[in-house]
Amino acid sequence: PRIDYEQLESITADTINTYNRIGAIGIGLPGVEYEGKIITLDYDAFAGSSLHQQLQSRFTIPVLIENDVNAAVLGRDAETALMGTAVYLYFPRKYPPGAGISIKGTLIKGKGHLAGEIGRLPLDIQWRGETADSFELFTEAAAKVILSVTAVLAPDVFFIYGEHITDRHIDCIKSICRNHLPDHVLPEFIRSKNFSSDYEQGMKQLVLSLLGV
Repeated sequence: PRIDYEQLESITADTINTYNRIGAIGIGLPGVEYEGKIITLDYDAFAGSSLHQQLQSRFTIPVLIENDVNAAVLGRDAETALMGTAVYLYFPRKYPPGAGISIKGTLIKGKGHLAGEIGRLPLDIQWRGETADSFELFTEAAAKVILSVTAVLAPDVFFIYGEHITDRHIDCIKSICRNHLPDHVLPEFIRSKNFSSDYEQGMKQLVLSLLGV
């Protein structure tokens, strides 16, 4: 019914009381945490809060907070056993996109954990429902993002997710990129069909690492 710290603490306490062998807490967020503070987040109640410290003080077990797209790139990375550079692009229908970057299985967060905030690229794109609903507008916009990221990282693969994205979108994006990139640097394009499973797999991997598993 509401999303704030008190509700989150209550749910966490109930879960730990039910499963008393829990040894770590992991939370994935559609936002950025840096130096213990929530810098940006879709949920205003948490913006600027010290969520990590609050939870760790309350439950006295290790806590990890991660951006949801960062977790997703690790989840896909593990599934494909990729050892190169991977970028996970998440295109929500009505909001700016986000990216997770993994190089040989290591997340790249950048200064202030801003790496992957591709909605900030100065590409003059209006990220809204009308763009997502137009095949031409969306594929052109997505290709611009991919070409920009490729110019900097030249990744081996892009994992691409969006509820509105089909295989036809991917084929068109790849065709646009092929017109601008040499064949030997053209990345692989993989449409991810389930962001939640990618995200959950990545979060499991991150939290289990806290326990040395």
